[in-house]
Amino acid sequence: MGLSLYIIAFVIFIFIAVVAIIAQSNNSEKYYSDLDIDEWDCHECGYHVQVGNICIYCNTKKHKN
Repeated sequence: MGLSLYIIAFVIFIFIAVVAIIAQSNNSEKYYSDLDIDEWDCHECGYHVQVGNICIYCNTKKHKN
C-alpha cells in the first residue's frame, strides 16, 4: 500500500514537471512579433483596418507610405 502511494506521487510530480517545462518553453512573444498593429483606412472600400496588412472585406493590401 505504501509503495503504490509513492509511485502515484512520483508520477504526479513528473507530470507537473513536464507541464512546467512545456509552459516555460512556450514563449508567447514570438507569435506576435511579425504582426503589423498600425491602424489604417483601406483605399478601396474605406474600411478602418485595426490589425494587419490586408483588408478583410475587399482583400486589398496596405499601401506602403
